Amino acid sequence: MEQERDFRFDNLRLILIFFVVFGHFLELVSGSVALNIYKIIYMFHMPVFVFLAGRFAKFDIKKIGKRLIVPYIIFQIGYEVFSDLVLKHTDLSVQFTTPYWLLWFLLAIIFYYLLIPVLPKKESKLKYLVIGLAFIVGLLAGFEKTIGYYLSLSRVLVFFPMFLIGYYSKDISQDIEKIIKRPKLIGLIVSIVLIISITTVLLIIDVPKHALYGSYAYSSTNGSIWIRLLLYIVSLSWITLLCLIIPNKRIPFISVIGQDTMLIYLLHGFIVKYLETLNLFKFNQAVNILISLALSIGIVVLFGNKFVVKVFAKITK
Repeated sequence: MEQERDFRFDNLRLILIFFVVFGHFLELVSGSVALNIYKIIYMFHMPVFVFLAGRFAKFDIKKIGKRLIVPYIIFQIGYEVFSDLVLKHTDLSVQFTTPYWLLWFLLAIIFYYLLIPVLPKKESKLKYLVIGLAFIVGLLAGFEKTIGYYLSLSRVLVFFPMFLIGYYSKDISQDIEKIIKRPKLIGLIVSIVLIISITTVLLIIDVPKHALYGSYAYSSTNGSIWIRLLLYIVSLSWITLLCLIIPNKRIPFISVIGQDTMLIYLLHGFIVKYLETLNLFKFNQAVNILISLALSIGIVVLFGNKFVVKVFAKITK
């Protein structure tokens, strides 16, 4: 019998991909309000996306090749050529070891999926040891200056705990329910309190935006192990909150587009990079934010419709 689809995660993907696009446009907007919105978005959107990748991860070498490796190769070439011919960057160098901008996510997910065969079984208690070690490695990685964009190694290490939590999430939830009474209510309250308090602290201390990326050493961003630890806690809080409040029902438009957001992720970068060259965001901060908002909605609708998905089906399926 086919398992009933959990629309909660489709709805969540749509929300996340909107914030991915919106966040990238906010990079082009000047002003403290835009910057703070940008920082808040970066505290949760990619960690939650990595969590979702883990939630539905299965080791299938054919699917890994067709749905991840092939798109990575195609879009790595595409973005490099686009950068040279359209953006007029003269340093064209097609290579596959340092992902172009947003393609780090694909390379990281490729590595995570390839690691699945060596991970502890989902029912094994060893999973908690592996998750704990992954957090320690992610925290320590910030001290090493040589770990950076090459192979997305820094981000691979920093976000790996979120993938593992997603991968083991069903079993972790079951274990929590055995220990804590009314875990959903407690999870809701704790996550809201932590999100508000930690976000406030991080904004007050003016956490550097580059410290949110997970791709730089602490010494390169004025970051610290304590900031990364707070980011881990707030990311986990967002994961908990969103999984609890997103409705598990089919919502017109949202659930449909949320079923497949990879194309939106891969294609929107072309528009963001091109618009950056047009000096579009030359108005006051409020207007620029509204323009970013409108463009983000438009891109999600444009690249999330079924026609575009079918056109690129051979790449994404």
